[in-house]
Amino acid sequence: MRILLSAQFNPRFEALPDYLAAALRRLGHEVDLFDHRRFCVPGRLRSRWPVLQRLDRRALNARFVALVRRRRPRLVIVNQGMALERSALEAARALGARCVNWFSDYPAEFEAGLAVATAYDAFLLGSSYAARRHHDAGHRHAA
Repeated sequence: MRILLSAQFNPRFEALPDYLAAALRRLGHEVDLFDHRRFCVPGRLRSRWPVLQRLDRRALNARFVALVRRRRPRLVIVNQGMALERSALEAARALGARCVNWFSDYPAEFEAGLAVATAYDAFLLGSSYAARRHHDAGHRHAA
């Protein structure tokens, strides 16, 4: 199966996304990687000028959708990924991909995750408390 893994990749050390990609490849899947923290403009500038933040985020999401369109994954796994917007996830789903968020780092960016969770086919969380908050908000596919 072709899988697109969207995560934050650090060239200086391996972390969860690298291990996940390696495990999926060992299982025989084709895995494409997308770094959803690879902005063009440095964060210190984006935080000072909101227009740069909006433009850079829009460009990042366009690159994500272009990769989905080009590679046609059956499954998109996002680790956290609050930079990915609802419209980009909906575009991926319209292209036939199932989208799952593995929100492994509660409580980091929790409220942002709560707001976008319905754009995913499944939203997997790191604690029963976090999953309960999603269920209370009406997200049937949170676990």
